[in-house]
Amino acid sequence: MPSPGIVIVREGRLEPAELARLVSLYFEDMVKYVVDVSRGVLAVGGEMHADAEQVLLINIRPAHGNRSMEIQDPALRERVLDLTRALLGEGEPLP
Repeated sequence: MPSPGIVIVREGRLEPAELARLVSLYFEDMVKYVVDVSRGVLAVGGEMHADAEQVLLINIRPAHGNRSMEIQDPALRERVLDLTRALLGEGEPLP
C-alpha cells in the first residue's frame, strides 16, 4: 500500500486539491510521478521517483535502452504525455 505521500491514479483526473497537497509535501512547485504505460496508471508523489517505484515500474531504465532522464522512444514518450494530460492535467494552476 502506498504512503499518504503517493497517490495511485487509474482513471479520471486527480483532483486539483489533492495534486496541490502532493506538490506541497516536498517541493512546493512540482511533483514527481511514475507512469506504467502498459496499465495506464500513474503513481504521483514522493520525494524521489524511487519512492513510487515500489508501486509502479519506472519506464526510464538503462536496461531498456534509456541512457538519460528523457524517454528516448517517441511512441513511449507520447503515451506518457497522453496519460499525464488525461490523469494530471496540462499544468493548470492549482488551488
